[in-house]
Amino acid sequence: MLSLRIILYSFVVSIMLFITTIVLPDYLGFNERISRWIFIITIFVIFLTFKEKWWIKVISAFLGLLFFIVYIVLFVP
Repeated sequence: MLSLRIILYSFVVSIMLFITTIVLPDYLGFNERISRWIFIITIFVIFLTFKEKWWIKVISAFLGLLFFIVYIVLFVP
């Protein structure tokens, strides 16, 4: 059950990172600074609302970064 939560949080982090770094600036014309702050505030709120231990959040953040790199390699030409 714990590993499922870590993977779920990792996918949330990676999808938010993908949306705010690729989709918003390139396709919707958002400024990079606004996009960065949207990501920071959203992830901060998500991590504050989840009542997990701190090490689960750290692991999910690192795995989310790895999933984001996989998204970049697979989906961005």
